[in-house]
Amino acid sequence: MKTIRKKRSFLLSRSTFAGSGQFTAHWTGDNQATYENMYFSIPAILSFNMFGITHVGAVICGFSLNATEELCTRWMQLGSFYPFMINHNSIDAKDQDPAVFSWTAQQIMKQALLMRYSLIPFWYTLHHQAAMASKTIVQPLVSEYPNDENTFNIDQQFLVGRALLVSPNLKTLAKTVHAYIPQDIWYEFPSGVKLTSVGLFMDLDAPLEKINVHVRGGSIIPMQAPGPNLMIGRGNPFTLLVAQWASNNGTGNLFWDDGDSIGMIVSAFFVLYGVNK
Repeated sequence: MKTIRKKRSFLLSRSTFAGSGQFTAHWTGDNQATYENMYFSIPAILSFNMFGITHVGAVICGFSLNATEELCTRWMQLGSFYPFMINHNSIDAKDQDPAVFSWTAQQIMKQALLMRYSLIPFWYTLHHQAAMASKTIVQPLVSEYPNDENTFNIDQQFLVGRALLVSPNLKTLAKTVHAYIPQDIWYEFPSGVKLTSVGLFMDLDAPLEKINVHVRGGSIIPMQAPGPNLMIGRGNPFTLLVAQWASNNGTGNLFWDDGDSIGMIVSAFFVLYGVNK
């Protein structure tokens, strides 16, 4: 495809080996439409990031069996924070794209997608850092809080970069999430409600329309007004989400190029901003 288009190509593989991450994205294979499989997706994507295969995701809503509306809604929320987001299923299973569910479920799924689209500059920068500096895109809490024993066995929450803490609802009919909030200053995303934690397990409100995401204090996250698709959205204005830390400082980065051309790094046809406040 590079030869034909003279542009970047996208490769996706179900089968990978050491070093595959420099060439291809990966999905975790044919899973099932169950809450257990939704939970399993988290340690899977965390593991592959540690293997160096960072552009990874699981099939949202499950590949086999029939997904319920509640499960698919929750999974779309979680999947909006996978490095690679994909929803497809078996030919003999019921359709599970957002349009087949109720209007309420469609609106919740739409908001999850808009949240992801608004963070595209942040995601793109994380992918650049993974490609150029072998960093992870998502990581377990223990990676950032190695001296906190409470983080050692947590595999139902994860961090996107160093800035976002994702605490999904993984249980049917549950209205709260029992989540660990490491010692830090956090801000609920996108409301901005401040949460100062000394390192506690908390029961967070988690109605169907909400996925708990918190921004770490001291983070500066590049964002963009979402468009109907990524190509159109690239022309929208940028904003910075500044999450204040106790010392009133923060850091963040933005990498941006045209998203399609080959050799942008070699030709230095890109922008790389570092923000310190």
